[in-house]
Formats: sequence, structure tokens, C-alpha cells
Amino acid sequence: MGPLLEAIEAAQADLRRRGDPVKAEGRKRYLKSRLEVLGCGVPDVRRAAKSVKRRVPEADAALLADGLAALRSSPCHDDRLLAIFIAQQFAGRFRHTHLTDVFHDWLGELSNWDTVDALSIFVIGRVALDDAGSWPAIAAWTHDPWMWRRRASLLAHIPSVRAARFREAQLADSCRALLDETEFFIRKAIGWVIREIADRDPAQAEKLILELGPGLSALSFKEASRKLPGETQLRLRTALSR
Repeated sequence: MGPLLEAIEAAQADLRRRGDPVKAEGRKRYLKSRLEVLGCGVPDVRRAAKSVKRRVPEADAALLADGLAALRSSPCHDDRLLAIFIAQQFAGRFRHTHLTDVFHDWLGELSNWDTVDALSIFVIGRVALDDAGSWPAIAAWTHDPWMWRRRASLLAHIPSVRAARFREAQLADSCRALLDETEFFIRKAIGWVIREIADRDPAQAEKLILELGPGLSALSFKEASRKLPGETQLRLRTALSR
């Protein structure tokens, strides 16, 4: 067994020592997960992921892709989250080429908002922030049959939004393409990413909401406008006839 797999197994063992059956039951209900849940806290999972980085700091992308394959497909939710947080620790090792194979396939194995959001924001979005060649693959996910890839096509923008380096035209195109979605998780994601813009540039968020127009769902509008000033919300409601 190589050093990376040894470090991963040690991290898994640590999570099982920290698991709480009482908390696991409530967390499983909250996540609506079909998977086993250990009842660890997110800080526990992050700590375990950091322990892997300390033990194998030089692991490259190819080794990580192989080493995390079994972990990311585990029947245990905590293991899957661990795989994502380990990838986050090494996000700088990945490039845009990994979005069309490793991360495309990884998203296809996920069916829970918790893990999809973590992978999209902490790993895929971080890769895209550092490697502009990532954006065509993210744009393609907007039209993917798998709903969770469509959600990822929106949430992957969040690190770039927070860094004030986001692709306004691509994000607007993705939101526009998904306006007719009835899926809660897509409508919520549209609002969430616009709300992130509003945190940093309310005028830009207002502009995007107006561009999307009356087709913006009530849920998306509520999320998008939640942090905007009251007078801006009123102006938008009037413009969109809400």
C-alpha cells in the first residue's frame, strides 16, 4: 500500500472514531442521504483531510485521482466528503483537463447537495479560478442531463465571484439557459450565485436580475435579492411585476 492510501485509511479510521450515532441519525435526515452517515462534524472531516496533506504533501494529480477513486464512491457520506476535502487540499495540482474526466465523472457519482456543493465550490471552482481553460467544460455542464452537473455549472463560479474575477457573460448565459428549470436545487443555485455577487457589487447583481427578467423564478429572485437594500428590492419587484 502506498503512502497516500495509508494516509487515507488513517483519516477514515479517525472519522470512525469521532463518529456519533446519535448525531448521525439527525444528520442523515438533514442531508436526506441514502448513504451511511457517521455523525462526524464538518470540522472533523476537514481535519482528517489536512492530515492526509501533511503525510503526503507532494502527491500529484494523477496519484490523487487514483487514490481518491474508491473513497469518492464509498457507501459512506463522510468518506465522500473526505475525498472532496482532500482534493481541496491539493486543488492547485489539478488543471482544466481534469474537468472533462476526473471531475465530470465524480459529479456523476454524487446525488446530494452537500457533496455536490463542496466539490463545485472548493475544488472545481478553485481550479477554474487558477486555470481559465476550465470554463468551457463548466459551461457545457449547463446543458448536461444530470441535474447535479447543471447545478455545478453555476456554483463553480462562486470562488471567482468572491475574487471579483468572475465571467459575467458566461454566468448570465448559464442562468438564462436554466430559467425554465423546475428543479429546486437549480432555482436555488441561480439565486445563490447572484446573491454572492450582491455581497460585493449590488449594482451588478441588480443588472443581472433585470437581464434575466420576469422568467426568474420566485425562489431564485428571493435568494438573489435577499441581501440587496430594501429600495433596490422594491425597484426590482416593480420592474419584474412581482
